[in-house]
Amino acid sequence: MDMLIQDQIVELLEDECLSDAAALLEKYLRLEGKDEFYYLASSDVRLGYEDYEGVITLLEEAMDTGISGPLIWERMADAKIGADEYESARSYLEMVRDSGEMDPGDEPRILFDLGRCAIAAEDYRQAVQHFEDLLLEEDNPETRFLLGMSYGELEQYDRMDDAFLGLLADPEYKERIMEYMVYQDNPDVLVDYMFRSQLPEFDQRMTFSQFWLYHDSPLEAAEELEEAFALRREPEILTSAVILYAQCGKTAKARRLFRQLMALDVPSQDPELYAGLSLEALEVLEYGEKTCRGFVRTILARTGHSPEAVLCCAQFCLNHVFSDMAYELLQNQPEDLESALSAQWSELKTRACLQAEFYQEAYHCLKANPAPQDRLYRKNLAIASYCTGRSREALTESLAILPDGIGAIIAFLVYDERGEQEKAADVIRQMRRALAKEEPIEDLSNFIGFLEEIAGKTAA
Repeated sequence: MDMLIQDQIVELLEDECLSDAAALLEKYLRLEGKDEFYYLASSDVRLGYEDYEGVITLLEEAMDTGISGPLIWERMADAKIGADEYESARSYLEMVRDSGEMDPGDEPRILFDLGRCAIAAEDYRQAVQHFEDLLLEEDNPETRFLLGMSYGELEQYDRMDDAFLGLLADPEYKERIMEYMVYQDNPDVLVDYMFRSQLPEFDQRMTFSQFWLYHDSPLEAAEELEEAFALRREPEILTSAVILYAQCGKTAKARRLFRQLMALDVPSQDPELYAGLSLEALEVLEYGEKTCRGFVRTILARTGHSPEAVLCCAQFCLNHVFSDMAYELLQNQPEDLESALSAQWSELKTRACLQAEFYQEAYHCLKANPAPQDRLYRKNLAIASYCTGRSREALTESLAILPDGIGAIIAFLVYDERGEQEKAADVIRQMRRALAKEEPIEDLSNFIGFLEEIAGKTAA
């Protein structure tokens, strides 16, 4: 056995040089074959890459060949936990613990992982036992936090308090404890921990809004957010309140707050955020078309017609079929747009042209910004080509995206116009076969009867 290579591999794993360790393992495999060291070291490499399924497959192979024992079971438990297979992981950990061969220094880690697996299985009494045993070995904040959670799930709040004792002084654990309290069914306990944590009023309001949202009480959540906004005038908070009030049917209240949103100062560094939030709120308020258009223009004016805000507003207009307004907004693309914004601008302008039935302009826009590997691009080009009399190109593009409803319709119509009825009928047959296989074919089921009717009239 080449001990030198083993030592090098172990050193590389300790230094987290995973690729180098994997390369050296290949050499070890050629020299020594698949022995216990190979399986353990290989599983450590894969665990480092979070390839949990790969570790499970590798160690199952090891056990099938008779290579087993506590070290193998530990690695398997680690992989099972990584793959969220906690019940199986617990079985392997118990095998390690019951083997009598466990290194005493490994016992705290085994107990900790057993506790985590018990929590995942909602076996909180068992989790408490593991964490209490672990605290006898060593005291650490993570164990106390998980023990407190377990007692909380058992509604043993005095013992939960004992476990959380001292953790509230640590900002990280204070945040995690408050987050845990939000998802519990006891608002009194939440209030108690707010008091213990000395949360500022704004943080209390935001925490309560999360509590009410989690417990399906959107009106209470909206009221808390409104109070939080009064303390800190952030557009994200007001937008959430508007949306929640609207969802609760409090339309007048939502609209009043929306007008406050329209009066907020726009963050100069991020007009897109303000535009996006304003449009998200406008979406739920059920204003008529004229009012919506007016608010869109207000949002544009308040953001200085920044390209990002224009794109947000154009998207909103397209979603509501204000095609003329979307076309107007996108008519003049600013110079020197970064590539991502330029591509988005071209895509939305194409959609606006198609929606407004400006097919010639849509065709030229598509040809100026080619994306032949994209199905939506080819579908739009098929539509624009057919509607501008470019039947050959329309046929090429529509056939390239089959099975597809729009593609099938255009291909059928081109073949029918050419008098190639058999090819037109074959498009229908091809789509029917695809539908029989339950393939999702946009628009086809609504049009297939219409196409068959045309085919029947043509044949007659």
